[in-house]
Amino acid sequence: MRGRAAYACGMVDPGLLHQVAELERPDQVELIDFLYRELDDGALDDQTKALLDERLADMEAHPDDQSDLADVMSRLEEKWL
Repeated sequence: MRGRAAYACGMVDPGLLHQVAELERPDQVELIDFLYRELDDGALDDQTKALLDERLADMEAHPDDQSDLADVMSRLEEKWL
């Protein structure tokens, strides 16, 4: 949990992360879409945008075949920390 705590405390308000984790899947997808468009200031190249669009479409098409944030963070911590 060291890495997760460091991330939560260092970059994003832990309360906000908790709120996002508690959202229903469709609301999480809407948030991702909003952030993707909000951050689209030309910093992403077309190949990266296409990859993100492909992954978002896959997530929407297969909502039961996704990992929640806790599972993803746990796997990342096991692999990298």
